[in-house]
Amino acid sequence: MWPVRLLPPALSIRSERMEKHNCFIKQLSVIIENKKGAFADWALLLSENQIDLIAAAIAETGERGTLRAIVSEPQRAYELLSEKKYAVSLTDVLAVPLLDRPGALAELLDLLRDHNISVEYLYSFLRKLEGDGVVVLRVNLPGEAVKVLTTHGLTLLREEQLKKQ
Repeated sequence: MWPVRLLPPALSIRSERMEKHNCFIKQLSVIIENKKGAFADWALLLSENQIDLIAAAIAETGERGTLRAIVSEPQRAYELLSEKKYAVSLTDVLAVPLLDRPGALAELLDLLRDHNISVEYLYSFLRKLEGDGVVVLRVNLPGEAVKVLTTHGLTLLREEQLKKQ
């Protein structure tokens, strides 16, 4: 059994019926200064514009950090951040719901490794998706990863599935 939470058929991604771009989530990547209040300023900008922060991870690199975030309106957030002179980009990532049990992530990563797909980075978060977590992945071969994961019966989430209902 695979380590994913299978969603009802109407919500599942089936590669033979879905266009490739529907399998990806848009992620913001933002360069944030490593100083007091910088992350708060960023979060306040989203809040003031009614953009929901779904998931975030920060990697510090000295004076700056790279903030990776999944938000409710990625294109609008990108435009707002660009207007405020943030160094920001949009990146396609995969979002896979995982069962909450030991070894679930290891099984997913092993499957990708078996198909020569490298994970460039990942982070996880909880959302009300049947009570389990979601792992966000950026891989070196995104199209191949979609094919491998869906062929093996794993579910990939669409952006609209991550928004509050």
